[in-house]
Amino acid sequence: MFFLMSMKENENENENENNLNTDWINEFEINDNIYKYFYKTNIKNVNINNIYINNNREIIYINKSRYELKSINILLKEELIEIIKKNIQINDNLFKIFSIKYFNFDLDEENISTFINLDVNNINNLNNDYNYFNGISTLENIKINNTIKMFEKLNTIYLFYVLDNPNANPNANTKPKTHSNTKKIYLNNTLNNNRKTAKIYI
Repeated sequence: MFFLMSMKENENENENENNLNTDWINEFEINDNIYKYFYKTNIKNVNINNIYINNNREIIYINKSRYELKSINILLKEELIEIIKKNIQINDNLFKIFSIKYFNFDLDEENISTFINLDVNNINNLNNDYNYFNGISTLENIKINNTIKMFEKLNTIYLFYVLDNPNANPNANTKPKTHSNTKKIYLNNTLNNNRKTAKIYI
């Protein structure tokens, strides 16, 4: 009888031990699914924002697109040149590249909490520790560092263009002609019974 009880106790102990051995695996898998969006991943796509400026230094048009990189984590110089060539003309107006900036949000996983609670009034912290906005002065490869998955769509290349003819009429029509991908949004302002309508091109 004692022998049978001992065997039963051993079986229970082995079962409990097996449960302990697998519980941590299940818990890890659950945690891994929760935090997978906070792991850094390679960058295969970036936003390209073409920004056009007239002779009055006013932004007159912004063209946004999503671009698939030919090489992971790098916008090659050849790609950059090709993108610029395709976007230097609007209607009959020629533009030239003026400035190239890029935003690469490569915040580390362990700094998310600190970043969220950052004092935005402390400009020194923003500039020194959390500066994700950079620029290049020559046409060259742009390296895009790995980014936390849930933030990867923040990575953006900004291309600024100015009119190639400095004597061009600053009020000339430099907006692209309306086509199927251009929408006009009308905003009505009825404040003080003075109706005003503004057009926004997107």
